[in-house]
Amino acid sequence: MKVTDQAVVFSTGKVEDTPGCGGLISINSKMEIGAGADQGFPWGHVELTSDERVELADYMIGLWEQYKSVDVKAKLRKQKQLDGLLEIEMLLSIVKDKVKVICKD
Repeated sequence: MKVTDQAVVFSTGKVEDTPGCGGLISINSKMEIGAGADQGFPWGHVELTSDERVELADYMIGLWEQYKSVDVKAKLRKQKQLDGLLEIEMLLSIVKDKVKVICKD
């Protein structure tokens, strides 16, 4: 299955157009699927085969699994550590420059 900004293409060859939805696929509590966060393009008129439903569900589950494995806090901690190291490097550079000036005198 391939999902683009404009369509979902199933391995069966079926194409569901989703213009302007940025590849966003939605599902509501009634198990109605659509394209876009607000179900702007409901797929109610499209009959998916059992295999196509499984393919779509596997795709969406895969995305959620990727999302679940992303540790946002760890990324923020790492960025703060990098920012802290950069700040230390800048301070050391300033100190080195001052030492050079003092040593020249």
